[in-house]
Amino acid sequence: MLTYAIKTKNQLAYEYIKEEIVSAALPPGTRLIIHSLAKKYGISDSPVREALRKLEAEGIVTNTPHVGYIVTEPDFTELDKVFEVRQLLEGHATWLAAQRITHSALTRLKDIINDMHSCDKDDLVLFSQLNTEFHDIIYSSCGNPVLYETIKHTASMAPRTKSIFSLVNNRMHSSLKEHEIIYKYLKNGNADKAKEVLLSHKQIAYELLLTK
Repeated sequence: MLTYAIKTKNQLAYEYIKEEIVSAALPPGTRLIIHSLAKKYGISDSPVREALRKLEAEGIVTNTPHVGYIVTEPDFTELDKVFEVRQLLEGHATWLAAQRITHSALTRLKDIINDMHSCDKDDLVLFSQLNTEFHDIIYSSCGNPVLYETIKHTASMAPRTKSIFSLVNNRMHSSLKEHEIIYKYLKNGNADKAKEVLLSHKQIAYELLLTK
């Protein structure tokens, strides 16, 4: 029972820290103090230490002597194959969603856009969370649970793309405009245009990450 509890805390610490990094709540260059993180999450130092070691193995943080753990600067140059697959999967899911999305899902997409409009330039984490929900609603509306689960798995291979709003200046503003166009074509049931603008939206984001 004790082993299970420790394992659970280790996993929770790992998920908490990783989510804060990929959402840019902990941006690149941030020094990660074990005791401070443990106090923040209400756990002991040990699970945090283990989580940081696991994140170090993934290249998300580095451990420098006399400095400690620091959030790394992400490198997106090796994600071209992942991006290619994501374009295929997410484009098709959007094409299907335009034909199958429910009224309630469309209403939520509109609410998200309104919430995005309310974000100011410092609301990077909130905007990132809204962006994730926006796309998740679309892909989950495709009517194909295998496709949807495959999209989530593929996206997990490149989690730090979620940091784009902190890494690329003014991306919030241009991204919002693109979301509005995607929503318009989904609402109109225009599958081809919805897919086209979604793919353009993702292409722009990836190119911005490469040139940041």
